[in-house]
Amino acid sequence: MVKLKDVIEVLDIYSGDVEGFFQFYFNLKTDKFIYSSIDSGADDEYLYDDEELYLPFYHEIYSSQIINAFIESIQDFGIQDHMFQIFNGRGKYHRIKEYFYSAGLIDRYYAFKDAYLKNEAIKWCEDHQISYIDT
Repeated sequence: MVKLKDVIEVLDIYSGDVEGFFQFYFNLKTDKFIYSSIDSGADDEYLYDDEELYLPFYHEIYSSQIINAFIESIQDFGIQDHMFQIFNGRGKYHRIKEYFYSAGLIDRYYAFKDAYLKNEAIKWCEDHQISYIDT
């Protein structure tokens, strides 16, 4: 049985757009995540080819998905439109986080992000028929 917080942690790493740097695997025997550093130059991915023991962890999730979903959850369409304008182009992550802070939305954003990642973690577990415990 996997701890849901462990799945959330891996999802949070993936949402940081680190694709291409790490490959995570879920060990079906120990219910633990391990990773291979793709950037290390070592070809250790072959160690985890046993699909009966290691489930390659892949879940497409990006920071932009979470931020866009948060913006869409805002009920004031004027503010929502303003945030979508801010969250565009180069430097958009920095600008939107500055806006969240200045508008007093940062705690609300992080609570939304936590709930979003938890829902995605549950979905991943259910999709792969992996039992989980919410700790």
